[in-house]
Amino acid sequence: MFNQEIKFHQISYSYQSKKNVIENCTLLRNKGDVVVLTGESGCGKSTLGKLLLSFIKPTKGKYLIDTFE
Repeated sequence: MFNQEIKFHQISYSYQSKKNVIENCTLLRNKGDVVVLTGESGCGKSTLGKLLLSFIKPTKGKYLIDTFE
């Protein structure tokens, strides 16, 4: 879990060398934020959730938890 914030910096993810499901996503969420993901089937909503929960690792980019620059 995190105490203050979670940052995605240019995250990309693809399943088994297929086209990127998520490409160059940059996101900052603070603790307590409410986020709603909407979109068509196959656009990456579930994949983004799996990345946020660390069930999968990004193909490219990095995520930072509670780091302050």
